[in-house]
Amino acid sequence: MPATPLPTPVDDGSLVFCLDHQIDLVRAAIALDRGTRAELPDQIRVGPRDLHISEWREQYPADFARSCAALRAAGPAADSPAPAQAARPSTPSPWFASVTTLTATLVGALLTFLVTRSRDHVAERRQEASDLHTAVQAFESVVRRYTHGWLKKATDAPSAPQVIERAVDLQTKLRRIHQARPQWPEPTEVLARLDAEPLGGYLIDTEAWKAADQELRVERGDRIFGSLANLTRDADHIAYRHQHPRHYKQPEQRPATPEIG
Repeated sequence: MPATPLPTPVDDGSLVFCLDHQIDLVRAAIALDRGTRAELPDQIRVGPRDLHISEWREQYPADFARSCAALRAAGPAADSPAPAQAARPSTPSPWFASVTTLTATLVGALLTFLVTRSRDHVAERRQEASDLHTAVQAFESVVRRYTHGWLKKATDAPSAPQVIERAVDLQTKLRRIHQARPQWPEPTEVLARLDAEPLGGYLIDTEAWKAADQELRVERGDRIFGSLANLTRDADHIAYRHQHPRHYKQPEQRPATPEIG
C-alpha cells in the first residue's frame, strides 16, 4: 500500500530532521495533543494502538506535519549553503548570540512544560475514570445483593446504610467528573437518577419492603434492576468518555435507552 503523500509544510530537510529526532518528535506531538505516551519512547499511542513513527506518519499525515513543524521550529536550524558571493564568513555579534541562546532556552522550557502538563492531564483523567468505574461496580453489587436479600429473605444481605455509603461514593466520583467537564450534561443526569425512584429513597424504604407481599417485592425488584442496569451502563460510558475524549461520538449518533419501570 503506497504511503499517503505528506502535506506540503513538511519539506525534505524538515522530514530528515524529524525522522532523525523521533523521541523529540513524539514529545512535541504529545504536547500538541496529537497522541499520548506509548510503551516505547520512540512510539506514540493514538487511541488504543502504539504506532511507530512511520505508521503514524502514514495514517495521520496532518498530525505528523504539525508536530514536525513545531519540533523543527524549536530545534537547531539545518545547515544551509553559504552565499555564492560571500567573501568571508561573518561572525555573529555577542548580542545576537545571547538572544539566540535565550530564545532556544525559552522554547525548550515551553516544550518541556507542555509535554509535562499533557502527561499529567492524561494520568489524572485515567485515574478519575478508574475511580468512577470502581464506584459504579461497587454500587451495582451492593444494590443487587440488597434487593435479592428482600426477594429471598436472606439474612446476610447488605443493610440500607451500606447502600447509602456506596451511593454517596458514586455521587462523589460523578461530581468530580462534572467539575472537570462542566459542559457535559450526562454526569448531572446520572446524579439525578441516583436520587429518583426506583433508586434513591424508594430502594431503601424498608417499611415498604416489609409491607409488600412476594409478588409486589418481585415487581419492585424488576424496576430496581432495570434502572440499575441503565445507570451502570451510562456511568461506565461517562468514565470511558472522560478517559478517551477523542473517541467519543456525539450524543445524537447513539440512540438513548429508555428507563425500565
